[in-house]
Amino acid sequence: MWATLRGAVAAWPTWLKGLVAVTAVLVVIGGGFGVAAIAATDPAAEASAEPAASPTPEPPLTASASPSEIPTAAPSASSEPSPTPQPTSSQVEDEPTELDTSGDPFLALSRTESVECTAGGDGSYTDIASPYLRGASNHAGDADHIRIAGDLGRIPAYEVLDVAWSPDSSTAAVVTRQRETKVWLVEPDGTAVHVSEGLAVEELSPVRWAPDGSGMLFVAVTDGGDHALQWVDTGEGTAFEIARGNRAAGYDIAPNGDIYVAWATGRHRMAAEPASLMRIDSPNGAESFVAGAAFPSVSPDGATLAVFGDADRDGAVGATLIDLETGTLTPVGPDVPYDGYLTSYFDRHTASWSPDGSRVAGVTGIEANRKHTQVVLAAANGDVLAVEGVTALYRPAWTANSAAVAATDGFTSAAIDRDGRVTRTVPPAARGPIAAEGSTFVWRAALCGESVERSLSFSADLASVGAVPTAAGWVDAGLPHTAPDGSATLRALAHVDGSGTALYLTRP
Repeated sequence: MWATLRGAVAAWPTWLKGLVAVTAVLVVIGGGFGVAAIAATDPAAEASAEPAASPTPEPPLTASASPSEIPTAAPSASSEPSPTPQPTSSQVEDEPTELDTSGDPFLALSRTESVECTAGGDGSYTDIASPYLRGASNHAGDADHIRIAGDLGRIPAYEVLDVAWSPDSSTAAVVTRQRETKVWLVEPDGTAVHVSEGLAVEELSPVRWAPDGSGMLFVAVTDGGDHALQWVDTGEGTAFEIARGNRAAGYDIAPNGDIYVAWATGRHRMAAEPASLMRIDSPNGAESFVAGAAFPSVSPDGATLAVFGDADRDGAVGATLIDLETGTLTPVGPDVPYDGYLTSYFDRHTASWSPDGSRVAGVTGIEANRKHTQVVLAAANGDVLAVEGVTALYRPAWTANSAAVAATDGFTSAAIDRDGRVTRTVPPAARGPIAAEGSTFVWRAALCGESVERSLSFSADLASVGAVPTAAGWVDAGLPHTAPDGSATLRALAHVDGSGTALYLTRP
């Protein structure tokens, strides 16, 4: 029966496969890290039940003399949006940042060539850890596998929604959902601290770290249903509210400590319009209006803000770069009608800056379909280098050396190098999000010719692939997450002598 179904699915057109993949993501929460927390409400029902929201008038964006000044007057001529950039054929001369490969966990992994193939000969797929996915692991670990302590150590790996290491590699934030959603901080010795005690955490909320690792942001839901932005001081390990609004539509932290958060109105939990992007001067400061857009992403140097929405107020939606010193708006890619907010993981419209700050990759709409998306790669000045038609389900991921960025729609995965060259592979298609581990990409899929899904490591150009290794007796149960300096990896594992899965810290 499954083989027949597989054959039927293979014959479907690409748009139908994409629709089915999106539907599956909305109703199935898979095992392993990073599996998206999808809106619990039905998109069609929610869309039909929601009354049309009229935008609340906001002061327009204008040029400011410095990043610390919030614009309040009408825009000047210099802040008029520039024409939409088109892909350029010129090669950019700057080179990727040198990568210290001593902390690159899978650089020397043995890989096979030619990853474009048909995996799973009989059309069926089985997770490599499926025999062990019955509850939490009862294996205590060993010297090379430190089991996470406390309540977090008793949560099965498939209840882990997200893992994010601090930029200084000192702490990992873990988001779990077991009866209720919780946020944890994991120390290098395996100690776990529950930092969302007493809060109803919004399960769609990504963790966002401060660039210096001093704190992080997440969203809680108030008794009245509003969203409350929470700041966690990693030194104290406690969360406190810094801002509140109807619906949080993205947030980020600048190198100077300024916090950008977008507030949207209406019943959608993921919409970017109508939205008001605000700036908070510090975790205890007042909010000031920046633009009518959402999903802010601050460049590594703090000079530019990438946003998604109707920043120029022309009635269409797209990606825009905002110069935080002059207030100048630069559209990036198409500016079109769009209604695809409910068809993906919350964070996909937050642009991804390359670590060296020279490139930015964003997920934008397309003119032909209000719900489909594409990935646009641009230089830091907004010049478009590539447009790739992958209906990305997750935020694009960059390699640590800024050499390439990758995205997936669940069927086709694509990598774009810094000069705009695109590589596509199908399958092995990603089952869940794509992560960057050093100079490689990692996602859950089946190796060519196999029907068993595992964590796979791909070269940056997707030309070769190999299975992420585990020590003897240990079974891979989810995406690995390695600290930026390569000092530790947080992994979901099972052991052949135990039952169930758990989170373990491993060392290189």
